[in-house]
Amino acid sequence: MTRMLKTLMGASAMSLIAAVAHAGSTEDTRAVIDHHLAAFEAKDLEAMLSDYTDETVIFFPGAKLVGAEQMRPFAEQFFAEFSAEGSHFTIHEMQIDGNLAYYNWTAESPNAVYELGSDTLIVEDGKIVSQTVVMKVVPKQ
Repeated sequence: MTRMLKTLMGASAMSLIAAVAHAGSTEDTRAVIDHHLAAFEAKDLEAMLSDYTDETVIFFPGAKLVGAEQMRPFAEQFFAEFSAEGSHFTIHEMQIDGNLAYYNWTAESPNAVYELGSDTLIVEDGKIVSQTVVMKVVPKQ
C-alpha cells in the first residue's frame, strides 16, 4: 500500500470514530441516561428495559448480552439485591458527549460491596445501542 493511501485510510478511520462519538446530541443522550437511571432507582424493570433495543449489545466481565430480554434476568437479580433495606447506589461522576455517556459508581447491599463500577453507553435514536459494565464486587462474609 502506498503511503498516501495509508494516510487517507487513517484519516478516514479517525473521521468515522469522531462521527460515531459525536453523533446525536448531548441533550438527547442525557435524557435517555436520566430516564435509565431514574427507572433503576425506582426499580421499574420495564421502564429500564425500554431504553434498550432487541439488538443492544451489553458487555459485562465474562458475558455478552444482546437485547433487552437477555438483560432482563441480570436486571431482575440486581433489582432484588438493591431492594433490600440498607442498600445504596451512588454515582460519583458522569460525562456525556454527543451520543457517548460514561459514569462511575459505588454501591452496597446486604450481600456485597461494589467498590467500583463503571458504565459506558452509546445512545442512538433515543435508545441505548451499546453498553459496557465493569464492577469490582467484594462479597460480604
